[in-house]
Amino acid sequence: MYNKGTVFQNAMEIRRKSKKVGFFRSRLGIILLAFLFFFLLKATWGVFIKSHESSDKLKEAEREAVELSLRKNTLASEVAKLKTKRGVEEELRKTFQVGKPGEELAIILDRSSLSEENSEVKSMARWRWITNLWRR
Repeated sequence: MYNKGTVFQNAMEIRRKSKKVGFFRSRLGIILLAFLFFFLLKATWGVFIKSHESSDKLKEAEREAVELSLRKNTLASEVAKLKTKRGVEEELRKTFQVGKPGEELAIILDRSSLSEENSEVKSMARWRWITNLWRR
């Protein structure tokens, strides 16, 4: 029924497999598996952390790209404005506080700011009057 050679070969193969499994059941095998598991866990954790860092950097780069795009649009509109004669004149007036010959300046003040200044002037006048008493 059974051939002696095949039975013997099957028995040898089972014994070889049991030796391999037996190694992983020994203390040394368990320690080696624990070290292997630890290093794999450490490598996986490192990849996880780098993934989060790179996603944060990507969000930051996208935000900066949007800001730069807005800045580009703003600068383009300012350049277009400076290409006109009126834009150049406006920029000169704003930057150097100059006007055309014959132009005059009118200053309009609020009543509230005038009353504040008057009260400060009055308090200074009182203080000078008091200090003048000591000087005499």
